[in-house]
Amino acid sequence: MFKYIISAIMLIVLSVTFSIAAPKQEKSKKEGSKSEMTKSSKETGAIKSVTCDPACGFCVKSRNEKEIVSIVKTHAKKMHKMDMTDEKVKEMMKVEEDAK
Repeated sequence: MFKYIISAIMLIVLSVTFSIAAPKQEKSKKEGSKSEMTKSSKETGAIKSVTCDPACGFCVKSRNEKEIVSIVKTHAKKMHKMDMTDEKVKEMMKVEEDAK
């Protein structure tokens, strides 16, 4: 009899635990999809690219200018021992035609 009571209590505790956790997961999924939608709507512009010297072969393409600036500055510092400004990187950017 004691085993049945303990089993019933455990079953109730587990069901309450899972019923509380499920809505929180749904809420976080909805919030995540909102941020993805916002991010994708910000990045729907033209594709931009920066290409390094052909001897180096480095090339980066993205719709997000901040991402390109960050990647190019990191590449220039690590591979070429150069400090670049955001303006210099933006001057190097080329806008690519969408191939639809």
